[in-house]
Amino acid sequence: MHFVITALGSYGDVHPMVGLGVALTRRGHRVSLVANAYFENVVRDAGLDHLPLGTRQEYMELVHHPDIWHPVRAPLLVWRYACGSILERLYHLLVDQVVPGETVIVAHGLDIAGRIVGEKQRVPVAGVHFAPAIFLSKYQAPRLPRVLWHERIPPWIKGAQYWCADQFVFDPLVARPINKFRKEVSLKPIDHVLTRWWHQTDAVVGLFPSWFAEPQPDWPVGVELTGFPLWDGGDQRELPGEVARFLDAGEAPLVWTPGSANATTPQFFTTAVEVCQILGRRGIFLTKFADQLPRRLPEEVLHCDFVPLSDVLPRASAFIHHGGIGSCAQGFSAGVPQLIRPMAFDQFDNSIRLQRLEVGCEVSVRRFRASRVAKVLDQILTSDNTKEQCRHWASQCDGSVSLRKTCETLEALAG
Repeated sequence: MHFVITALGSYGDVHPMVGLGVALTRRGHRVSLVANAYFENVVRDAGLDHLPLGTRQEYMELVHHPDIWHPVRAPLLVWRYACGSILERLYHLLVDQVVPGETVIVAHGLDIAGRIVGEKQRVPVAGVHFAPAIFLSKYQAPRLPRVLWHERIPPWIKGAQYWCADQFVFDPLVARPINKFRKEVSLKPIDHVLTRWWHQTDAVVGLFPSWFAEPQPDWPVGVELTGFPLWDGGDQRELPGEVARFLDAGEAPLVWTPGSANATTPQFFTTAVEVCQILGRRGIFLTKFADQLPRRLPEEVLHCDFVPLSDVLPRASAFIHHGGIGSCAQGFSAGVPQLIRPMAFDQFDNSIRLQRLEVGCEVSVRRFRASRVAKVLDQILTSDNTKEQCRHWASQCDGSVSLRKTCETLEALAG
C-alpha cells in the first residue's frame, strides 16, 4: 500500500508522523510524507519521500506571528492557516498521489484537505491526533482556555459551550472557507466542524495511551488509542560530542525548552539561568532561536540548537517545558520529573493530566519567576512519591509497541 501522511506544524507534529512513516516502510509499504520545506532534512534523513507544502519563509513567518502563543488567538490563527491558502495547495498535492484501491491518507489533525480528498476520491482516511484535548467530552472535559472543564461542571453546560463554540466561532471561521472550497469540487456543505465533521474519518487514532487519557462515552466511535510513538530521530544520529562531554562532566542537569517553535520567550531563559544558580544545578537549554537567550550563559549552562529528547532526558534530573504532548511523552518515557509552563493549544490539558499522574507540577506564565520555579522544582526533585510515579509510568512507555499498533490499525483500514 501507499500511505500518504500529512504533518502540519512544528517538530512536535512532524516527528510522530515521520516515526510512523518509518515503521510503515519497515513493514513493506511505500510512504510519502507532506510537510513544510523546513523539515525536508528530517523527512529525507529518515528515508521517506518528502512532499513539500509551503516554504521555509512561510514557516518562519508563522513561528514569529505575535499571536502564535496566545491562549485564545493561537488556535484561531492555525485554523485560519489550515483552511486558508494551504487548503487548495494540499488538496491538489494529495489528489496527485491518490490511486484508488492503493492509497490511504493518514491525516494530521489540521489536515482539512485530506478529509475532503478522501470523500471526493473515495479513498480511506485515518484522522491522527496527538493529544486528548482534541476530543471535546462533556464528561472528563479537556482543560482549555476560556472553557469550563472542571468535573463539578454539569455535562449539559459543557455540551452547551461546545455547541456555542461551533455555532458562533468555528463554523463562521472554518466552515465558510471549507464550504467555499467544497463547492468548487462539487461537494455538499458541512456544519458543526468542531464537534462532528472533524472526526468523520474512516479511522480515528489517538497517539497516546489510555492511562494518560481514559476514553470517554462521547468520544468518536471506534477511536483507537495506540500509545506514545516517542520517535524523535534519536536513533539516527550520535549525541553531539559537546553534549556528551557536558553530560559526563557533572551531575544530571535540568533540561529546559519552551518548545521547538517558540522564538519569542527570552523571559523563560532568563528565569532558567537564575533557577540553575539558586539551586546550584547545571542546565541544558534547547532552542533553535538563540537570540532569545541571555547574552552570556554561565559555564554551568549549555545551549543546543537541537538534541533529541530521547537522548538527553534519561540523563537529566528534571525537564522544564511548555507542555507539548511530544515533550510530555518523552518526559514520561525518561522517567524524569516535569515542570510545565503552558501557553496555548493542548498544553493546559496535557499539564493537568501530568499532574493527576503525579509526575510533576505546573507554573503559569504569570507566576514563572525564579523564586517560584526554584521552590517548585526543589519540591518535585526531593519527592519520593514523584520519583516512584516517574519510574512507574516510564515502565508503561514503549514507542515500538505504539508504532506497531498504529501500523496495524492503518493496515486494517487499507484492507
